[in-house]
Amino acid sequence: MAEKLQSRLLTKPIGSCRIHISDQGEGYVYTLAEGSDNWDLITNNTGLTFAVWTGYIDLQGMTVAQDKTFAAQSVAFQEGNVVAGEIMTIWDMVTDVPVDWNSELENTDGIQVGMPGFLGSSVNSENVVFGNIRLFLPNAQVTGGTLPAQSSVWGTNRATASDRLYIHRLVHATTTGTVATQHVMPPTVVAIPGLFFNEKELSHMERLRRSYVLQQ
Repeated sequence: MAEKLQSRLLTKPIGSCRIHISDQGEGYVYTLAEGSDNWDLITNNTGLTFAVWTGYIDLQGMTVAQDKTFAAQSVAFQEGNVVAGEIMTIWDMVTDVPVDWNSELENTDGIQVGMPGFLGSSVNSENVVFGNIRLFLPNAQVTGGTLPAQSSVWGTNRATASDRLYIHRLVHATTTGTVATQHVMPPTVVAIPGLFFNEKELSHMERLRRSYVLQQ
């Protein structure tokens, strides 16, 4: 069986992002600075605004063409600089199904937004390979600096026969005052070492079927 295991290192870059918040007298206005490529702003039905980045890593050449199953050994979001701004909540996720964030951010468990894998979400926990949430608060000693205040990790990391792994980063930024503020997310590389392997044909076909159904 050992010769059928193929180790791979999957990587995906995420570009940096700068979120500008200004007070227009009737509430805060969010804009993305020039250069924040592939990022979008989404405001949900409660008025919360999120900066959202999504991408994917193509697995089709292995999982579909060669009938192999993929299992991630670990997931790391590697940041090349510091997080700067005031108050920021950052979600980093890897799923084996796509997520429509325009509708997903409308879902709640009755109190808070239902992130993938949790009550209220339209994404099952088994489809979340990795999830991480971090809260950053202002650093009184450094202007524009932040300090990590809280974090949590989730995800079942089940083996998958999906043709893609989907990468997600969401940022919700807030300000403590009425002056214009800048929130900066650093350039990031997502690194996923893992194994492609053969399993029984029926098991693999069932994974393919479930992946196809869920991705529709």
